[in-house]
Amino acid sequence: MANQNLRRTFDVTPSKRNTIVELRNSIGKEGIVRTNQFVVRLNFPPGPPNRPFRQVMDQQDLLVRAQTVFMPGTNFSTVEDTNIYGPNRNIVSGITFANSVGITFLLDEQFKLKQTFDAWQRAAYDEHTWNLNYYDEYTGFLEIYLLDEQNTRRYGVKLWEVFPKTVNPTSLAYDANDTLFLTSVGFSFRYWTSLDQSQNPDVSFFDRALE
Repeated sequence: MANQNLRRTFDVTPSKRNTIVELRNSIGKEGIVRTNQFVVRLNFPPGPPNRPFRQVMDQQDLLVRAQTVFMPGTNFSTVEDTNIYGPNRNIVSGITFANSVGITFLLDEQFKLKQTFDAWQRAAYDEHTWNLNYYDEYTGFLEIYLLDEQNTRRYGVKLWEVFPKTVNPTSLAYDANDTLFLTSVGFSFRYWTSLDQSQNPDVSFFDRALE
């Protein structure tokens, strides 16, 4: 009996299971996601009352110029639980997020995109007195959606209390004739939540941006 149980446990012969067929069936049923099937959407802050924020580039133009982005993750802080018999274990003591996400954008000829992020950063301070503005005046939120083959959103995350912490420098060179001008922006955020197909507050805008 023991030998029969071992054979059933470790028998991985093709007659018992064909993982290639199972994978094809799973892909045919559930599909796959490609790394270039995504879209991001920025929601800008109000700005201080005496100097409301005004974007230079149209929201729809800015949205489609995002070239690279990564989905943020979540981490648990843990502490060692020693108040048990036997081996110790780790228990959750808190939740932490990446707190930053980088997006690379394709720049336009008039630098409207970069001017938009420059203006967003200036919403955090007064460039004449160097006084800092209130947190709620310069934070917005950011949405990242994954798309299927029909450009239908399937999953997304919403980053809360977002602002561009870093607008990275860009390099210029005489010998780079065919190089596209890209700029990378590092956004700080507090936390993120999941979004599904029914949670987009402005579906018509989202759909137009994918055309």
